[in-house]
Amino acid sequence: MIKFLGCVMKKFIVNLVCCFVPSKKLRHEIRVFSRSTRFKNNIIEIVRENGTRTRVRYIKNCEFIFSGDNNHIVLHEPINGMKLKVNVSSGVFIEIHGSKIWNRNISVLKELGETDTNRLIIGKNFTSTDRVHIDFCHGAGDVIIGDDCMFAWDIYIRTGDFHTIYDMQTKKLINPNKNVIIGNHVWLGAECRVLKGAIIPDNTGVGTRSVVPSQFHDANVVIAGTPAKVIKSGTGWDRIRPALYR
Repeated sequence: MIKFLGCVMKKFIVNLVCCFVPSKKLRHEIRVFSRSTRFKNNIIEIVRENGTRTRVRYIKNCEFIFSGDNNHIVLHEPINGMKLKVNVSSGVFIEIHGSKIWNRNISVLKELGETDTNRLIIGKNFTSTDRVHIDFCHGAGDVIIGDDCMFAWDIYIRTGDFHTIYDMQTKKLINPNKNVIIGNHVWLGAECRVLKGAIIPDNTGVGTRSVVPSQFHDANVVIAGTPAKVIKSGTGWDRIRPALYR
């Protein structure tokens, strides 16, 4: 109870101080500093176009909220125009290559106390309308997203299950965590669910509210449904509106 009241009081004092600070950048710095006293070894790094690396505490239009230790976020230039909000727990490595992320909300969830380091890698020119949830689910597993991908809102990607399934004869685990691999130029429609072990190949469109629990290997397709299956092949997609396509 004392610890809880201390956290509430600290947050109140930080917010009170920020009320008298006119600079948005400085207010953000104060809040980052107040959190950094609780959590350790969280690194934000920019990779410049010439290859040099710079550690920073503030990036314009970006917000990084840590609820644990030992996180490493790497952003590759260009980052002009990037709008990003990342909520991350502990022990996660995130690398984003030169992207413009719309409406800026990525949540990376992981059980506190897990010792595995999980990776979220996002390729170049990634865009998201809003709310991408990555859940690393108690253990190993990475999420790799290729170049030029376009996600709609409320996308949920997970690398495992929350509970165990085992073989009755051998008692061995049969639902271990697995990587999720999303290829280049993939479009995920709104409210898609991509589950552990899924592979989505290059130039694929995934229909709204689809659940992708398995591996696909043929590029240039549209998949949709619960569970998702190929509904059309020999296709491509473009970011331009259909009414403007020529």
